[in-house]
Amino acid sequence: MPDIERRFVIDLPIEAAKAKAVGLLDDLAKPWGLNAEWTGATATFKGSGAKGVLKLEAKGEGQTQGAIEIGLNMLVRAFKGKIASEVDSGLDKIGAERVAGQ
Repeated sequence: MPDIERRFVIDLPIEAAKAKAVGLLDDLAKPWGLNAEWTGATATFKGSGAKGVLKLEAKGEGQTQGAIEIGLNMLVRAFKGKIASEVDSGLDKIGAERVAGQ
């Protein structure tokens, strides 16, 4: 089970949403040293103490749903709140609407 999990919807077609998601991962990569690799609409990423996946899927006309899941090692779990806050800010920045309960 991931330490941080967010589900979201973006009112953009999947290619435009992916461009935004690339920017989100780039922003997270800077402070947390993450390296991402994309295969289609799925990115796997890892860095010191963290690894995860970001998945996008076309939901309908001009809308994309997505999920980001991040696992943290024991040392990095102390920063879970800060990392979750940065993920939430990044999702807000790209115009993603979080699914209820996230």
